[in-house]
Amino acid sequence: MSEDLNQNISQFMDNELEYAEALLLLATLNTQPELQHKLKRYAAISDALKSGVYLEVKADFLDHITQQIQQEPIPIPVFEKPAAFKQAYPWLVLAASLAIIALLTEQRFNKRLVIPAATLQMAQHWLPESSDLNKRISLYLKEHRSDAYAQSQDEVKPY
Repeated sequence: MSEDLNQNISQFMDNELEYAEALLLLATLNTQPELQHKLKRYAAISDALKSGVYLEVKADFLDHITQQIQQEPIPIPVFEKPAAFKQAYPWLVLAASLAIIALLTEQRFNKRLVIPAATLQMAQHWLPESSDLNKRISLYLKEHRSDAYAQSQDEVKPY
């Protein structure tokens, strides 16, 4: 509500407020002295901006403002962990540990399962006899096996 009143006072000063809203604002100003003071401040600011004449401030004005700002209390937000998190923390650690163990076990298990010979056998089993792909895979695996270089076979291609 206070922000709306500030906006209404500003619009009133700029002559942008509707007639009914202006009457309502004036009635509110009669009952609230702090709003009257705010209206006077807005009027002074408006006059200063329109006239271009500015008042000279005291030399210690900045120091006074700085001192007031430093004396303002600074609210420090306090974040407390919910009780449910404190109770669930050991379970979360256990679950994360089990997930890591499962991941490592699965990776180690998969490394042993995937071997080129098994892949070739699977391809031979599932592809039809008339397929040329079985012969091509077999030829590729024979030409590119890792022990072929150790046996110095001439027909092995390095690519």
